[in-house]
Amino acid sequence: MSITGHGLMTSWSCNKDTVPKGFNYILQFTGYYASTCPDGSRRWEDFRAGVLCARVV
Repeated sequence: MSITGHGLMTSWSCNKDTVPKGFNYILQFTGYYASTCPDGSRRWEDFRAGVLCARVV
């Protein structure tokens, strides 16, 4: 799984049960931290000098 700036902030209704056209996953961001993520989160290091954390929903 990878992320890019394209569509990163696309909003999607919480009650939808499909993925928006052109995407494979819906991510719920769990935080942006200096080094660690909450349990159960995927992490992307070196994202704007920090760690972006999200989970697949």
